[in-house]
Amino acid sequence: MTVPGLLRFGAHTLDLDRLRLNGPSGETELRRKCFEVLRYLVEHPGRVVTKDELILAVWGDAITADESLARCVCDVRRALADDDREIIRTVPRRGYLFDAPVSSVEIEVAPPPPRDAAAATAAVPGRADDKAFVVELIRDLTARQRELAELNAALERRVTHQMLEIERLTRLRRFVPAQVADLMLGDNGERYLTSHRREVAVLACDLDGFASRFQDTDAVTAVLIEYHASIGTLSRTFEAMVERFAGDGVTLVFNDPLPCADPPGRAVRFADALRRRLGRLTQTWRHAGRDIGFRIGIAYGHATLGVIGCEGRCDYAAVGTVPSLASALCARAARGQVLMSESVLAAVTDVVGVAPATSLQISGFARPVRAFALLQLQHEERTA
Repeated sequence: MTVPGLLRFGAHTLDLDRLRLNGPSGETELRRKCFEVLRYLVEHPGRVVTKDELILAVWGDAITADESLARCVCDVRRALADDDREIIRTVPRRGYLFDAPVSSVEIEVAPPPPRDAAAATAAVPGRADDKAFVVELIRDLTARQRELAELNAALERRVTHQMLEIERLTRLRRFVPAQVADLMLGDNGERYLTSHRREVAVLACDLDGFASRFQDTDAVTAVLIEYHASIGTLSRTFEAMVERFAGDGVTLVFNDPLPCADPPGRAVRFADALRRRLGRLTQTWRHAGRDIGFRIGIAYGHATLGVIGCEGRCDYAAVGTVPSLASALCARAARGQVLMSESVLAAVTDVVGVAPATSLQISGFARPVRAFALLQLQHEERTA
């Protein structure tokens, strides 16, 4: 029977039977994996062979670091004197391309030997005592042991790297909104973070009298921990994104980056629940001699959302008149008051009781803004 025995390309010949590479400088012996990498590329000329395809073909299911493959390719190029990478071309972010015409020479081979060991020995007299054969086996075993050690070292490095990456990502979730972190780690997460327009409800909240009441660092930290914990708990309940913490100032967005039903209704219910929680907290603070109150503003409409910032420091933020109005309403609210814009009231008018409208002149708005103070929720189950 005949099988491909030689593969020729340029001035080189690949001997598939003896696992040797012949070229202008004579015969070159390659490590087993290097030979198999070269053979696979030669057998698939003129097309891009991806790194994953090469690893699967040569190493099978082994977990192989990219550097092992890169080292093999480097050794093969050295054996081919392919310093200019004209034979084995690197295709960035894809793989390798064998760029040379290949011809095949077939050779006659004997039929496969019998399966049992006795018949195999009889079919090849003296093979078991053949010193060259034993030396070849030892050499092959040594090469496999070396490759196994390389694989184990590569696997250990990869596991260590992945553990460090998991730790870094865990820390990342503490510094960006949880919804944004989940999107960044998910498939196609980048498309959710590009700038876009969406109808959102924005809630701004701060502590009245906070900046002027403290000179003790521990006292400042204790108040902020309790305050932020209340907001964090409710944000998970009402599926709000905490856009930013700025000391005592907090901004939350409803309906982005993940959509939710009834954004203005959620924002109002969030504000009602937060008002009652902060009411209890401010009583505790006053008993400790800390005269602090809170203020809340809510606006609803279209805003621009996405990643803003500079190289090395970015935030996911809402930009436009809606977040600006929510912040302004918060600043103009009385202590313990929740002020909402007219667009918020229009969306929740059936479920809230409000005080008569107040006309506010707000910087950046050409006309006076009508604001409504939330009194209570109607026909709604409250969340404490």
